[in-house]
Amino acid sequence: MPKPEMIVEPEPVPEPTIKLEEIQDGMEIAAEQIDALFRKAKETANAFFTGKTMIIKGIVEKVFVRDQLDIRYIMLTNVRKNMTWSLRCTFNKDESSKVSRLQEGQEVAVQGKYEGYSKNIIFRDCTVI
Repeated sequence: MPKPEMIVEPEPVPEPTIKLEEIQDGMEIAAEQIDALFRKAKETANAFFTGKTMIIKGIVEKVFVRDQLDIRYIMLTNVRKNMTWSLRCTFNKDESSKVSRLQEGQEVAVQGKYEGYSKNIIFRDCTVI
Protein backbone atom coordinates (compact mmCIF):
# COMPACT_ATOMS: atom_id res chain seq x y z
CA MET A 1 0.00 0.00 0.00
CA PRO A 2 1.57 3.37 -1.02
CA LYS A 3 2.15 6.02 1.59
CA PRO A 4 0.04 9.18 1.27
CA GLU A 5 1.97 12.11 -0.14
CA MET A 6 3.01 14.79 2.36
CA ILE A 7 1.57 18.16 1.52
CA VAL A 8 3.56 21.05 2.95
CA GLU A 9 1.54 24.19 3.45
CA PRO A 10 3.43 27.49 3.14
CA GLU A 11 3.89 29.25 6.45
CA PRO A 12 1.31 31.99 6.94
CA VAL A 13 2.54 35.53 7.46
CA PRO A 14 2.78 35.88 11.25
CA GLU A 15 0.51 38.41 12.85
CA PRO A 16 2.45 41.49 13.96
CA THR A 17 2.88 41.63 17.73
CA ILE A 18 1.90 45.29 17.53
CA LYS A 19 -1.07 46.91 15.81
CA LEU A 20 -0.71 49.88 13.46
CA GLU A 21 -3.04 51.93 15.67
CA GLU A 22 -0.46 51.59 18.48
CA ILE A 23 2.31 53.28 16.43
CA GLN A 24 3.29 56.54 18.12
CA ASP A 25 6.03 59.07 17.55
CA GLY A 26 9.13 58.25 19.59
CA MET A 27 8.13 54.69 20.47
CA GLU A 28 10.52 51.74 20.57
CA ILE A 29 9.85 48.96 18.08
CA ALA A 30 11.71 45.83 16.94
CA ALA A 31 12.85 45.46 13.32
CA GLU A 32 10.77 42.28 12.89
CA GLN A 33 7.64 44.10 14.09
CA ILE A 34 8.09 46.72 11.37
CA ASP A 35 8.70 43.94 8.83
CA ALA A 36 5.50 42.13 9.89
CA LEU A 37 3.41 45.32 9.67
CA PHE A 38 4.70 46.07 6.15
CA ARG A 39 4.18 42.47 4.98
CA LYS A 40 0.59 42.57 6.17
CA ALA A 41 -0.33 45.94 4.61
CA LYS A 42 2.53 48.09 3.28
CA GLU A 43 0.42 51.06 2.13
CA THR A 44 -1.43 51.25 5.45
CA ALA A 45 1.82 50.81 7.42
CA ASN A 46 3.42 53.56 5.32
CA ALA A 47 0.60 55.94 6.27
CA PHE A 48 0.93 55.15 9.98
CA PHE A 49 4.74 55.53 10.02
CA THR A 50 4.89 58.74 7.94
CA GLY A 51 6.27 61.68 9.91
CA LYS A 52 7.21 59.58 12.93
CA THR A 53 10.56 59.17 14.64
CA MET A 54 11.09 55.67 16.02
CA ILE A 55 13.62 53.82 18.16
CA ILE A 56 14.32 50.62 16.23
CA LYS A 57 15.97 47.57 17.78
CA GLY A 58 17.53 45.02 15.48
CA ILE A 59 20.63 43.18 14.33
CA VAL A 60 23.18 44.90 12.08
CA GLU A 61 23.11 43.07 8.74
CA LYS A 62 25.42 45.42 6.84
CA VAL A 63 27.45 48.57 7.58
CA PHE A 64 28.18 50.95 4.70
CA VAL A 65 30.30 54.06 5.36
CA ARG A 66 31.79 56.10 2.49
CA ASP A 67 32.45 59.55 3.94
CA GLN A 68 34.00 60.84 0.69
CA LEU A 69 30.65 60.11 -1.01
CA ASP A 70 28.65 61.36 2.01
CA ILE A 71 27.04 57.90 2.39
CA ARG A 72 26.51 56.31 5.80
CA TYR A 73 23.91 53.65 6.46
CA ILE A 74 23.29 50.32 8.11
CA MET A 75 20.84 47.58 7.19
CA LEU A 76 18.91 46.07 10.11
CA THR A 77 17.39 42.61 10.31
CA ASN A 78 16.24 40.25 13.06
CA VAL A 79 18.11 37.44 14.83
CA ARG A 80 16.93 34.77 12.36
CA LYS A 81 17.70 37.00 9.33
CA ASN A 82 14.39 35.97 7.81
CA MET A 83 12.72 39.34 7.30
CA THR A 84 11.03 40.18 4.01
CA TRP A 85 11.83 43.89 4.37
CA SER A 86 15.29 45.11 5.40
CA LEU A 87 15.46 48.37 7.28
CA ARG A 88 17.91 50.95 5.96
CA CYS A 89 19.01 53.52 8.52
CA THR A 90 20.94 56.49 7.12
CA PHE A 91 23.15 58.69 9.27
CA ASN A 92 24.51 62.24 9.13
CA LYS A 93 28.27 62.90 9.04
CA ASP A 94 28.49 63.57 12.80
CA GLU A 95 27.46 59.92 13.45
CA SER A 96 30.22 58.53 11.22
CA SER A 97 32.53 57.28 13.96
CA LYS A 98 29.70 55.50 15.82
CA VAL A 99 28.46 53.85 12.61
CA SER A 100 31.98 52.75 11.65
CA ARG A 101 32.37 50.92 14.96
CA LEU A 102 29.23 48.80 14.44
CA GLN A 103 29.80 45.15 13.55
CA GLU A 104 27.63 42.84 11.44
CA GLY A 105 25.62 40.59 13.76
CA GLN A 106 25.67 43.15 16.57
CA GLU A 107 22.42 44.05 18.33
CA VAL A 108 21.75 47.77 18.11
CA ALA A 109 19.15 50.43 18.88
CA VAL A 110 18.82 53.29 16.41
CA GLN A 111 16.60 56.37 16.50
CA GLY A 112 15.48 57.69 13.15
CA LYS A 113 12.70 59.36 11.22
CA TYR A 114 10.63 57.23 8.86
CA GLU A 115 11.32 58.26 5.26
CA GLY A 116 9.28 55.78 3.23
CA TYR A 117 9.95 52.54 1.42
CA SER A 118 11.16 51.24 -1.93
CA LYS A 119 13.07 47.96 -1.84
CA ASN A 120 13.87 48.71 1.85
CA ILE A 121 12.06 50.48 4.65
CA ILE A 122 14.03 53.72 5.07
CA PHE A 123 14.77 55.77 8.17
CA ARG A 124 16.87 58.96 7.97
CA ASP A 125 18.71 61.28 10.35
CA CYS A 126 19.48 58.25 12.49
CA THR A 127 21.56 58.16 15.65
CA VAL A 128 23.00 55.12 17.42
CA ILE A 129 21.56 54.93 20.93
